[in-house]
Amino acid sequence: MESRDPKDVIEELMRRTSARDFAVIDELIAEDMVNHAAGGENDTRGPQGREGWKRIVAMMDTISATRSLSITTMYSLKETLSSIT
Repeated sequence: MESRDPKDVIEELMRRTSARDFAVIDELIAEDMVNHAAGGENDTRGPQGREGWKRIVAMMDTISATRSLSITTMYSLKETLSSIT
């Protein structure tokens, strides 16, 4: 796998998700991604990992067909980035 700047990965994820190119989820999100805002399979906040992210995106897409994603703050510590809205 090629090495990429984490900031570029997050920006691509947000841009392509906003354009409803949901294949980006399988391409850029690790299967075992940890979402600190989600709880787990039996938690009302949703499951972890790539499948959990897909569920979040599907829910947002259902709620608002005109929604868009934007990055408000981005922190980088090695390869960890966060704070998207």
